[in-house]
Amino acid sequence: MTDTDDPLATLTVRSLPPEEYPRILDAPGPLRALPGLPDPEHSRIVVLEDAQGRIRGYWMLFNAIHAEPLYLDPEIRHRALAGRDLLLQVYTELRAAGVQTVFAVVSPEDRETIGPMAERLGLHPLPGTIYMGRVSTDDAEETEES
Repeated sequence: MTDTDDPLATLTVRSLPPEEYPRILDAPGPLRALPGLPDPEHSRIVVLEDAQGRIRGYWMLFNAIHAEPLYLDPEIRHRALAGRDLLLQVYTELRAAGVQTVFAVVSPEDRETIGPMAERLGLHPLPGTIYMGRVSTDDAEETEES
């Protein structure tokens, strides 16, 4: 096999145009489980493709709405209507703003108390751990610490 026969010999990185977003649902990896496609007005999908155009890697960028923090006083946590009424108003605000998806971070120390409450309110845990990074305004600045 020559290098030209190897689809991995040439890998291309590019941003998918919105009309190609459906391809991500057929690519391997966690995005197969997406219930729908992200809004192209508020997202970008950067892909790594082999010489045959097969998606070999990706990273989705999107604006995320975070509902933070989710808190109910311990004295009223057992009252389902309190959480439900709070959630209904939050969803009313989100729908009015055109938001379709919301994220909420539950800290490890609150998983046993706030986690079940969030699930009762219709949210579900996602796999993984959230990482945060600052985007440099200087292209020459290193992104990894030495």
